Amino acid sequence: MANATPLVSIIVPVYNGERYIGNAYNNANRQTVTDWELLFVNDGSTDSTYDCLKHFCNNDNRVKIINQINSGPGIARNNGLKKANGRYIAFWDVDDYFDNSFLECLLDLSEKHNADISVCAFRERYEDTGAIRSNTVYMKKTYLPLDRSYLTSRECSEGLFQIFGNFIWNKLFRRSFIEKYGIRFADSSYNEDTTFTYLALALADRIAFTHKELMTYLRNKGDSICDNLSERWRDNVYSFSVIERKFKETGIYEEYEKTWLKSVTRMLSLYFRLYNDEEAINGLYEYATGVIKNRLFILNKEDYYEIEDYYRWKALCESRSPVEFIFALKDIKNEKPHISNYKIHRFPYEKVPQLAQLVIYGAGDVGRDLYIQCVESGARNVVAWVDSYPGKYVQKGYKVKSPDVINNIQFDVILVAVLDKKIGSQIKCDLINRGISEKKILLFAEECNKDDLIKELDRRG
Repeated sequence: MANATPLVSIIVPVYNGERYIGNAYNNANRQTVTDWELLFVNDGSTDSTYDCLKHFCNNDNRVKIINQINSGPGIARNNGLKKANGRYIAFWDVDDYFDNSFLECLLDLSEKHNADISVCAFRERYEDTGAIRSNTVYMKKTYLPLDRSYLTSRECSEGLFQIFGNFIWNKLFRRSFIEKYGIRFADSSYNEDTTFTYLALALADRIAFTHKELMTYLRNKGDSICDNLSERWRDNVYSFSVIERKFKETGIYEEYEKTWLKSVTRMLSLYFRLYNDEEAINGLYEYATGVIKNRLFILNKEDYYEIEDYYRWKALCESRSPVEFIFALKDIKNEKPHISNYKIHRFPYEKVPQLAQLVIYGAGDVGRDLYIQCVESGARNVVAWVDSYPGKYVQKGYKVKSPDVINNIQFDVILVAVLDKKIGSQIKCDLINRGISEKKILLFAEECNKDDLIKELDRRG
């Protein structure tokens, strides 16, 4: 029997999705958590979607149908929210696949950390080939706390949207949080979830996360609501304006301006590659150059989550026409400029004996990369992780301490994890002045071989 106040409401918009209805129901029915309601919002389907929905509704009283005239997925999900009774809300697409433990894991995270949103990693399945691969773009470990599975949005305000993405299907939302701020989807046919997701991420007191891949997103969707991209460029621009207005109304725009502008740059470059309609291309280029371009100067090269995004912004600033910008984007994709400014820093295993007691000095991008590699592989024993300014890293949950602890512990090697040779040398001099033998000090800047790292990146694909 259905619970009048279920633990989770699962909202699924459907438009002519008859062949996926069984998949969507099975996703819910297989869950280890059974206290849910499944709200199918039939968005004016013209095939046998309604008959398929009735079949499941008649056989499982946890399934409910909401009918509406064809209005798009945003309004469909908003109508689902009006009817939802659960303490938590999940938004699923009818054609994706969710692991049996999806709800259980995200519920546990939300309850354990009192989080407004919980997020999981995910896989992608290509419908045309059947290939499945892990998504490695979002939730990079170097941008998240290492010793806890939650954070506040303000801890990563400049990269919040790049870390967690603009999609809703790998997230679980606390309904009281959604209602408190009146968060809703844009009434557009495309990009409607960006408005909801970004506003929710920015307003959340806590976001819990897991690196477990708990769902599979279907790409190359043939009949889904993501088709006809060239007809929807106005929806993109409209959603951008809605998001900015909502941010300004809630007084949080300035705090999240950098992460927002980086997202706009990435989305615009994606649309330029996808669209082949002249009106759409000209309209998007006019928006990009007239509204966005001059505001991007608040961003520095190192602010970008992916270095390709910096080159996209540079291409926009230097282009004089939509065609010129599109060709520049193609050059960026083909030349892989990220190779010259990679984010992965390989640990110098050959320089540090396997049983050595290791101190990592530095908690920036390099230090975090090296620390994660050591901890996850167990290949080296890190006895201390230190930085000259440990306070700002401790706030993010990193186990970083002051260099003063070095004099009180036993160790074999200190790896100075900075790329700048001058800074590395200064740290080395400071360590020697502390009475530490020069033989125990290893400078990453001297051992790091860029050609070897590039080969390593190419090998990983």
